[in-house]
Amino acid sequence: MCRLLGYISPTPASAADLIGTDECRQWQDLGRLHDDGWGTAWISADPTDAEVVKRFRRPREGADDPQLTDALDAETSIGRIFHLRMATAGMDVHEENTHPFLTSDIALAHNGSVHP
Repeated sequence: MCRLLGYISPTPASAADLIGTDECRQWQDLGRLHDDGWGTAWISADPTDAEVVKRFRRPREGADDPQLTDALDAETSIGRIFHLRMATAGMDVHEENTHPFLTSDIALAHNGSVHP
């Protein structure tokens, strides 16, 4: 199964602002086991930005990725989700299979395999 972290806040905040940097490092360290990619989606704090929901994802381990560390510790938003991927059996490790998925202004990450 994958690992998820998310928050909403009345004012722009980072995950570290809300749960602390130690807890962020513990969650990020789960990327050593859930090492098939990581991603994040967030609500843009810029009212002039045409894209309300933004996304970034990488099809590689996030445990030691400085971009994930920065997203957890420094990047602020009023709403954000993070995802560490443990790939479904038979699903390749590619960016297009890395969560969160995004369509229009809806971002989705899920925990577990989806079977027919």
